[in-house]
Amino acid sequence: MDWKIDYTNFEKNSVGYTFYVESLNGIPLNFKIEGKVVLENSEKLPENLSEVLLDSGLKIMVELFNVTRDRTISVQNELVSIDEFQRKVKNLEV
Repeated sequence: MDWKIDYTNFEKNSVGYTFYVESLNGIPLNFKIEGKVVLENSEKLPENLSEVLLDSGLKIMVELFNVTRDRTISVQNELVSIDEFQRKVKNLEV
């Protein structure tokens, strides 16, 4: 898994961020969280901010997986010949 955090919108008492996670092992996964952190000390970012955002972002991602885990999704796979597929594509109206 590859991840990064881009810090944006630096203001006096806050900073915006965008957290990205991407799978590197063949599972199609792209995950993005945008947020804003209110700072107690507006002089500098906390040293552990990236670590805290990483932990929080991964917890949110796992929670989303858990919420969707119990849902049943039906996928219908219709096998057709190449000729039949080409006929269907030609008959599509634009």
